[in-house]
Amino acid sequence: MKVYPQDLLGISREDFKEERLVLLARFLQSLDDDGNISKSINITKEVKDSFSISQFSDMLIEDINSSLNKINKRLVNEVDAIRHLKNSLNRQKKMKLIKLSLVLITSGLFIIGCGDTNDDKKDTGNGGNSAPKNPMSIYPKNPVVAKDGNLKLLPVISEDGKILEDSDEHTLYVTYKVKNEDIFTVGTQGDVTGINPGESEVTITIKDANTSKTYTNKVKIKVAVVDVSKLFLNPSVASLKKDERKEFTLTALDSESSATLIEGKYMKFKYQKDQIGLTSRITSEISTINITAKQQKGYTFVTPVFEKAGVRVTGDSTLIQFTSTPQSNAPSGASGGENIDFMRVKNGSGDDLYVVHTGEDLLYFESFKHKQGKWSRQKLDVDGTTVEYPKIYKDSDGIHVIVVSDNVFYKFTSENNGGSWTKEKLFDEKFSISSENNLDIIAIGSKIIFAFATDDKLYVYNISNNSSEKLFEISNIDDIKSLKLTSNKNGKLRMVFADKEGLTYVSEQNGSYYMKKIVENSGIEQVKIAYNKYNSPTIMYYKDDTLKEIEKTKSGWATASISSLQFIENGLASDALEDIRDFDFLVDRYGNSRIIVADDDKLYYIKEHGDSNSKDWRVDKIIEKDVGDYVSVKIDNKSRLKAIFQNTKTEWIKYWAEPVYVKYRDKSTKSKIDDELDINSNEVTKIVTIHSDSQRIKETSQETELPTPEKKHHTVDK
Repeated sequence: MKVYPQDLLGISREDFKEERLVLLARFLQSLDDDGNISKSINITKEVKDSFSISQFSDMLIEDINSSLNKINKRLVNEVDAIRHLKNSLNRQKKMKLIKLSLVLITSGLFIIGCGDTNDDKKDTGNGGNSAPKNPMSIYPKNPVVAKDGNLKLLPVISEDGKILEDSDEHTLYVTYKVKNEDIFTVGTQGDVTGINPGESEVTITIKDANTSKTYTNKVKIKVAVVDVSKLFLNPSVASLKKDERKEFTLTALDSESSATLIEGKYMKFKYQKDQIGLTSRITSEISTINITAKQQKGYTFVTPVFEKAGVRVTGDSTLIQFTSTPQSNAPSGASGGENIDFMRVKNGSGDDLYVVHTGEDLLYFESFKHKQGKWSRQKLDVDGTTVEYPKIYKDSDGIHVIVVSDNVFYKFTSENNGGSWTKEKLFDEKFSISSENNLDIIAIGSKIIFAFATDDKLYVYNISNNSSEKLFEISNIDDIKSLKLTSNKNGKLRMVFADKEGLTYVSEQNGSYYMKKIVENSGIEQVKIAYNKYNSPTIMYYKDDTLKEIEKTKSGWATASISSLQFIENGLASDALEDIRDFDFLVDRYGNSRIIVADDDKLYYIKEHGDSNSKDWRVDKIIEKDVGDYVSVKIDNKSRLKAIFQNTKTEWIKYWAEPVYVKYRDKSTKSKIDDELDINSNEVTKIVTIHSDSQRIKETSQETELPTPEKKHHTVDK
């Protein structure tokens, strides 16, 4: 068996121009005392100890020069190295390079091109010729952070060729231990801050509470004095099909954390050329990177590097996931993608998706079965002149879709996952609904709670078991704009709604229902609510070109805002929030808000990050154009987002799934509050202003109970 550098890199033996090959040949020949690698090469302990790199493909030439200088060796020039390699191949002699390569790989000195694993259990970097001994890789490789600057460390565990994600099956906790915090510090989520010039080491440990496995790796981080304090690409994650091209924005921040212009001659990008193609356009006015996928599955990373006057700084690594998931294409002559709702149903190792949407007064049901890898659709016959505001849910009787047609609520039911449908009226009465934001549905245990609002009333029903039981109604509402249902971890109903008078919170307590106005005045256009795993509610609403968040904490209600400033800080346009068409959000298993926003014709993904002592927002532009007015979001058991949105170019729906979500729990999550919103607590009543309208809620310093009507079952019209 003859092994050559080309074999180690997974490229043709006829290729003598590939950048990594040239560097590898020069490096290997430089280790030999007489410059002839056909003879034995003795790799001493001194040589092994001189190298701290873990991946050859990520080495820059200055890294190699520096490492060779430590052992008093010089880098062989390119012409001599390639000439020698060609002659060696022509002679077809066995080379001691085999011994060298195997020793280097098995000893952990470095691993040639193998960091990014894919779904077929092969290495995306070298076609599966080698695999890292340590299952934990750390990105970026060879990190350098600016003094007073920031860098994001990303530890990735690979087992059996797949990334190990925090999930229901794997409860992963991460800790960071820095050897010398006078050089740099690391937050609980891997955020590095440079303190003083120098170099130190951080040890990253990840423990799986489910399997009792522990993963550990170390990385040395340099701190340098440089003009750029932070460097990153937007978006920070992306899914690409083979041959698909996507534009990324490069952003550099100065010492004041303000965007600064950089010259292209100072920029380079670390990536694997067999995985992606990359072109850049960096001028005084624009900094864009175009990445083209070369693979069908797996993933890889791209890291920007700024180097000036011999000093460099490493940017955050961007994750590129290759995908082959098909999209639902519009049938000939049809249009749709309005009033979208969908649900995910776990099926084995993946999720099936069930989607309802409207178009040209028609109702469509679409399903995606992940095992078959294809979409299918049906047109449901409503027989009305208008078809609006569909909602989908599932219970023991099957899949149900509620839709409004000519002010009448209809319910479609399928007992065979969409194979066939029956239709019936939900109520005898007619109701005028003005917006898709004015109705919602949620399953709480065996109950299906359905809420909707007309111009001046809000109704809440339990529509389980083929009947409609009115739970309560609220009268004298003035121009309701939005409502949203949820439940706490104890299975109690919670709801928020916004009208001209402000934002009102409704809570179930001991079989009765209470409400409180928690935000005064009008102007709120949309409102959502979600609970985290610690039973703490988070409310988010859109007002005055700003997304506002209210989160229940031990000490009261904490507020945060997402405005144009956060978009600018992430290298995006300042007017991105001026015309939000739709948004949806969830709180993940870590207590962080995750938001999808449809604004103008783009789709943004906003995620809360930082450690437990600070709140910051990462904003990614995930879809650049042709996004319509409707979006719906769900989250899976691995905390990854899935979104269905309207596409104006195809006049149909599009599907977006978050790539592998690499995030782990930290110890601080254990100390978060673990109490529900107690409507009788002094804390709550102190921070909430009670509504003064006696017809809606009695003015009192205590909570006021809403009238609960007599339970009345209605037979559903067949």
